[in-house]
Formats: sequence, structure tokens, C-alpha cells
Amino acid sequence: TWTNWGTFSAVFQQSFEKSYQDVVLCEKFGRLLRTEGKYAQAKRMFEKALKQNPQNEFLKYEIQQVVLSTKDKSP
Repeated sequence: TWTNWGTFSAVFQQSFEKSYQDVVLCEKFGRLLRTEGKYAQAKRMFEKALKQNPQNEFLKYEIQQVVLSTKDKSP
């Protein structure tokens, strides 16, 4: 099957809002948002996951990557 990842976050968000938003789900949604270029929303998702698992170095790295992506898009 083919998926249009560029618009999938709207579909995913409907399920996300009804689900228990654990670390894994927040991380996956954050990656999806980052893929779509929605950096502020992605950063919030990674931060939400990090609050649940503050020792997760990979989540800190994900946040850094979002911040760098945002800076790369600046004029």
C-alpha cells in the first residue's frame, strides 16, 4: 500500500488524541511531524516523551535535531 506521509499526521493525530500517550507513541508522532516539516509540534512531542523518560539520551538528540532543522530553514 502507498501512504502519503506528507499528510499522514492529521490522520495519526486523531488516533493519538484518543490513545494513552506514552513515550513510544509521542516519539513516533514527533518523528512523523518532523518529517512533515512541523518542527515546533515535533519538538513539543519529543519534550512530552522526555518528561516521561528524562534519562533518554536519544530523545534529547531528537530535540537537538529538530532545533537544527529549524535553524536550517531560517532565512
